[in-house]
Amino acid sequence: MPLLRWRLAFEAMVELVVPSWDRTQDVAYRVRSLGDAWRSGVHLSPGGPALSVDGETLTYRELDERARSIAAAIQQIDPTGSPVAVLAQRSLDAYLGVLGAVLAGRTYVPLHPDFPPQRSAGMLRRSGAATVVVGPEADEAAQAVFAAVDRPAALVFPTRSAPGWASLAAAGLPVVGADLPSPGEAQPETTRTDSIGYLLFTSGSTGEPKGVGVTQANVSAYLTHVVTAYGYGPGDRCSQMFDLTFDLSVHDLFVTWMSGACLCVPSKRSVLAPGAYIRNEGLTAWFSVPSVAMVMDRLRMLKAGAFPGLRLSLFCGEALSAGLAEKWAMASPNSELHNLYGPTEATIAITAYEWAPGAVASGVVPIGRPFPGHEVAVVDASGIDVGESGRGELCLAGPQVTPGYWEDAERTGASFVELPGSTQRWYRTGDVVERSEHQGLRYLGRIDDQIQIMGFRVELVEIDAALRHALGTELAVAVPYPPGPSAEGVYAFAAGSDHHGDEAGALALCRDRLPPYMVPKRVFFVDQLPLNSNGKIDRGALRPVLEELLGA
Repeated sequence: MPLLRWRLAFEAMVELVVPSWDRTQDVAYRVRSLGDAWRSGVHLSPGGPALSVDGETLTYRELDERARSIAAAIQQIDPTGSPVAVLAQRSLDAYLGVLGAVLAGRTYVPLHPDFPPQRSAGMLRRSGAATVVVGPEADEAAQAVFAAVDRPAALVFPTRSAPGWASLAAAGLPVVGADLPSPGEAQPETTRTDSIGYLLFTSGSTGEPKGVGVTQANVSAYLTHVVTAYGYGPGDRCSQMFDLTFDLSVHDLFVTWMSGACLCVPSKRSVLAPGAYIRNEGLTAWFSVPSVAMVMDRLRMLKAGAFPGLRLSLFCGEALSAGLAEKWAMASPNSELHNLYGPTEATIAITAYEWAPGAVASGVVPIGRPFPGHEVAVVDASGIDVGESGRGELCLAGPQVTPGYWEDAERTGASFVELPGSTQRWYRTGDVVERSEHQGLRYLGRIDDQIQIMGFRVELVEIDAALRHALGTELAVAVPYPPGPSAEGVYAFAAGSDHHGDEAGALALCRDRLPPYMVPKRVFFVDQLPLNSNGKIDRGALRPVLEELLGA
């Protein structure tokens, strides 16, 4: 069915089944909540595949029934409306947990089973979640997390009896499992557009992860645009390459489900061999960080014509090189390729650039122009626009810009501002860009010490803090490699440490505080660290030292 005719048919159906949707000038239809997005898929494709995970495929009708049982359990356990944490990853329970929270009208808070228990416990406390959905892959992590939490929370095990139930129940925690309520017991959610749809914690410059609450209105604006702009529909089979703690996963789940398509979840093993995963699953829509494509290129997976079934390829989360885009385009000759950009604070992605062969000869692919209804400003340190030909900090405004940082008025006030001469509320990204008449915005780097590792935003000072704690010295610093805004990992330098030479011990302590992608690959002990004119450790001066040590 031609795209325009499909949209018109979809819009007519939506008017009948989801009265809360309305028409806009910019898009064919609009949802008002994550629950609306899910229900659109159920009505579009009730008997069609909604989720392929762990060798099992569930239809929209089947997944809806099970998710509404989880929603009913959540509502019965905690009638106060508190957030729901989901301690699971790449399992049926993970997706049931997210959908159950959404259909109960709650904020969902993803927690990663592989993150240090103290870190997850801190996120759980700060979120105020009163219910935690636990996947089978997270039983051990759940016990460690709850040993570190100083308040009770109810646990929901959606699909099985867990070995950890006895000890957790003995600790006085209410557990729900085999006796889940019937789907019909779930009360329809009464979700306001200004309520928080999901709460994510990103790396923080003070050593504490920052909470970003994304409203239903924020994410609805994104979904409405993206589903329309990229023509998602019931015939699509979409990748799910992002961890649930990464905001790009929200695109995977709810763009797919809003359009009645199938979400295809790779196993941990398949993530390491995504070429076979694309072919075996018959994927039509791909979304990942560029680092995944880089690994595929190194493994010689990007052969010409390797993925003829892809019709759409999206990249986001870090800089995309022109050379890599060219190779991906050759490997997927029937696919459009778009480079997206956006911080968590502006809801998943907010600008886009469509790749065309030969348009960018070398360097980094532009991040393009803002989505309809949004504005960008490029400003100097005073917030004054630098003009069409200048470079400066990128600021964002529009319906996708979030309310601010979770229960942190000081950080919110520093980053969400009014620019001189404007009455709008802007988010200062900390990203340096320049304007191009034909290509929109070009990304140049960061104004601070934030980098991206495999697409995850990382504050280097958070790693510094963990290192200094582990080594008992203030003379410790993390250095990304390779240099630039996107790194494969970090290395550490330390001086004046009581643990001089105890690299294994230092890294073990870092693993207790940091997620795996933030743990330094090595610690190099030196007699002294270089200082800049302000007496601060000169991170930049260590980069050539690191390159020499690595033989680069």
